[in-house]
Amino acid sequence: MNEPAVRLEEQIINLFSNLETELYQGWVLKQTSCKTVVYPLYGTSRSKQDIIDRIKMCEEISHQKSLSCEFRIVEYTNYYLASLLEDNGYKRHCHIIAEQYVNEWFDTPGHYESKAGQKRKMVLNKMADTNIAEKVVTNNGSMIGIMRYELLYLLNGKLSCEVEIDDIFKFAAQNQVSRILVNIPDNEKLLASYRKSGFHKAYLYRYYQKENL
Repeated sequence: MNEPAVRLEEQIINLFSNLETELYQGWVLKQTSCKTVVYPLYGTSRSKQDIIDRIKMCEEISHQKSLSCEFRIVEYTNYYLASLLEDNGYKRHCHIIAEQYVNEWFDTPGHYESKAGQKRKMVLNKMADTNIAEKVVTNNGSMIGIMRYELLYLLNGKLSCEVEIDDIFKFAAQNQVSRILVNIPDNEKLLASYRKSGFHKAYLYRYYQKENL
């Protein structure tokens, strides 16, 4: 098991405590308005038929609620499950979770200090989501992330043109955020831009979605 990555996945899952959650034989199912995301973090089986039955049950749970079913698998885990999903019509998409600590960013020359005298048009705000998590939104209402305690998770590394990485760190510093995680499509150019701000790859995960959906 890739334990460090699994621990981070647990933290990300816990950010979305407002979403309906089910547990099925060690797999965590999070349901949004349009899909069920399956996190097979625990309860791994070596039996092919058992894994196939679990896949079918997750699909059935999703179908009963008119939702699509997708699987999110951390690298170096669930090899057999990944193979079976591809054999059953699921398409693979790769993403990277990158990580950076806010205090390390302030120690990097040429970032916040170089922006200090500039007036930014974009302002990030927080909005209550649950009693333990808050949404991070732009001043035009677009949601870019979610935060809980000292952790900020950016939903998509492809930020809108109005938002810069420096804006994220400024918001983090103002709201006692100590660590930032960002979800980045497996794109070397995009990952390189985050590396310039001190982010490093924490782990890769693969997202499996039915090709015909």
